[in-house]
Amino acid sequence: MSASVIDFAAASAARRGRDMRRENERKAAVAAAGRHPALSHDFQFWNGASGMRYVHTVYALLECPDLPDANVVFVTRRPDGVRAAMHVACVETGVPSLNLAEIRRTAARLGANEVHVHLLAGNSQHRRLIELDLLGTNLNAGDRVAS
Repeated sequence: MSASVIDFAAASAARRGRDMRRENERKAAVAAAGRHPALSHDFQFWNGASGMRYVHTVYALLECPDLPDANVVFVTRRPDGVRAAMHVACVETGVPSLNLAEIRRTAARLGANEVHVHLLAGNSQHRRLIELDLLGTNLNAGDRVAS
């Protein structure tokens, strides 16, 4: 058996930094919801292969509104609340109603019952980078969603 010395000051500072990052992510998600009144306040963070966390607004498939160009994670939520990501994509038609049609078509084909939408990417190139980052992991949810 071995022992190690823990520097509580360093561990506490690291925890405060992590808590501060999560609070900033939460504030960004709330700010994004304020700019788009149809957004719900149910959020999910998905981790990319890079370690970045991406906040997504959660919609039941049939409650998803018309959306601007965005990153989308198609999810199956089981009755016990566990979520499984099935597919990651970008919708980029430039027409919100066509984006919604593409989302519903893809979700129906996959059997997804939730759509997680990331709206914070500034342009097509940034959306593609986020898509590749999410595809590079097994998409374990970063946080539990408070329903």
